[in-house]
Amino acid sequence: MIIRQATPLDAEGIKYVHVQAYQISYRGYIPDSYLDSLTVDEDVIKRTQAFLEKTESWVVEQDNKIIGFAYISYPSQTDFEIMAIYVLPSCHQQGVGSTLFRFLCRNKKEAGFQKCIAYTMKDGPSRGFYEKMGCQQRPTEIKMWKFDIPLVLYEKTL
Repeated sequence: MIIRQATPLDAEGIKYVHVQAYQISYRGYIPDSYLDSLTVDEDVIKRTQAFLEKTESWVVEQDNKIIGFAYISYPSQTDFEIMAIYVLPSCHQQGVGSTLFRFLCRNKKEAGFQKCIAYTMKDGPSRGFYEKMGCQQRPTEIKMWKFDIPLVLYEKTL
């Protein structure tokens, strides 16, 4: 496994992982009609390339194929946020997401950040992942997402 910063040339591989992960992981949480409409077409790739030009992104590669990725933002001078972290469903339960999460936390701690934060669905499938990674839920921090789905904030002191 190789972890490296993403470039706009990674857009198609990232979106492929993104769509596959959404369609498998969020079935039953997000309407099927929305999940079934997700594609990796030329327009989606172009929008993702533009997004990657201005957003810090990381990919996990195995055998020259992107199998996971993360998008990062900086809501404060002391915190970094994992805006998205997804792994190809065929690679779930193989330590890919955990390895990427630990890499990001170590990298950001070395850069002087004190806390990792991430929002996830209040009743969604990712809660267990963040708890396994040592994150604590901030019960008062809730915001609404697509389809009026509540998100909760998880945080980890680095």
